[in-house]
Amino acid sequence: MSASTELISAAGIDYTQLRDFLKSECWQQADAETAKLTYDIIEKLLGQSEAMESPDMLEIANLPFSQAAKFPCLDLQTLDNLWMNYSSRYFGFSMQKSIWEEVQGNYLKFSDRVGWRDQDNWLNYPELTFSLAAPKGHLPALCNSNWTMNSGTWVGGWGLLIHCFIQRLADCSTSDL
Repeated sequence: MSASTELISAAGIDYTQLRDFLKSECWQQADAETAKLTYDIIEKLLGQSEAMESPDMLEIANLPFSQAAKFPCLDLQTLDNLWMNYSSRYFGFSMQKSIWEEVQGNYLKFSDRVGWRDQDNWLNYPELTFSLAAPKGHLPALCNSNWTMNSGTWVGGWGLLIHCFIQRLADCSTSDL
């Protein structure tokens, strides 16, 4: 296993299932697993005792910026490295960061570029494309199959969370692990 696909975690998270989904190109299952693992880590940050099986992603989207800024670098980098490696650098937070920078942090332009909107209409989670036919950076979307999107959710909490994760990834890449 190369360094970019090591399953390391500062939060005690097991990334085996995510790796297996990504390796098998089961993109929707990998996205759901990424959302679940993200929620598990956030729960640990907030000191909650037991992770939920089907997290309410609105809770993640409304995570206080100060908590998201504490997301462990090792875990964010592990998530990103797994996505980037198994999608041949097509999906992952690093790809999203690159697009975010290209559109100068404009969340609507970002969402258009990664294919979360179609002709100014937000897509519901089941309408996303779970294949390499999707636009670059389309995944992870960090959602679950029961979640429907609306502009308030996408632009409000979700936009802030994506921005926070992109900033955290930049911070992590310049800090000592």
